[in-house]
Amino acid sequence: MTSENEKPDGHSSTSNLEKSDAEEQNDLPKDIERGVDRDNQNESGSEETRDPNLVEWDPNDPENPLNWPSFKRTGHVVLASVAALFANITSTAFAPAAAQVVEEFNITDSTVTALTVSIYLLGFAVGPLIIAPLSEHYGRLPIYIISMITSVGFLVGCSQATSLGVFLACRFITGVAGSGPNTVGGGTIADVTPPETRGRAMGGFAVGPLLGPVIGPMTAGFIAQYVGWRWVFRVLYIAVNNPGTLFSQVHGN
Repeated sequence: MTSENEKPDGHSSTSNLEKSDAEEQNDLPKDIERGVDRDNQNESGSEETRDPNLVEWDPNDPENPLNWPSFKRTGHVVLASVAALFANITSTAFAPAAAQVVEEFNITDSTVTALTVSIYLLGFAVGPLIIAPLSEHYGRLPIYIISMITSVGFLVGCSQATSLGVFLACRFITGVAGSGPNTVGGGTIADVTPPETRGRAMGGFAVGPLLGPVIGPMTAGFIAQYVGWRWVFRVLYIAVNNPGTLFSQVHGN
């Protein structure tokens, strides 16, 4: 008799589990009315796992680029796109005038001849390795302005070069600086455009890398033919200077 009484009652255990489930279901509507999130209660401490270094904008913060006036946001998109266009035009604009440089500097090596054009692209490849980290630390506006000032300065150097070494050095540094708009342009557009219009803005920005290398030789060929290869760079530094000046004006307004 004693051993039978000590056996666990399976029906009683099942009844207790069913009762607990029923009570939990009955409490659920009450929790919803009180605004209690049972999942969040079970995940106590989840907020503590957030990155303490993450800084987010307040919804109505006037410094948030998404809260800027529409003309200012549009201006940044247009200027970023124009700057990227000129940077890519510069990459190939010199190609029709390469023969004149070969003649003036008495270049006989075909590899060096090709380098007069392609060394800009080498700078284009190296530039983002330097510019991208700097843009995260100092912001994008200083990168735009410094890149364009540097581009203008070394385009002047290209136009005034009296030796092949000086010309190649200036051309390389121009490529490094010219990579700035391509490197930070996408980030600028992401900063100032909401997701629903970002695709259209990025489409306009992509025109520069796609059409710039095509437009460059078409326009510079006429300049080189009629006024010489040095004027190719003079026209370029006049053109590249404008977006940098306008960036500071639009951002300041």
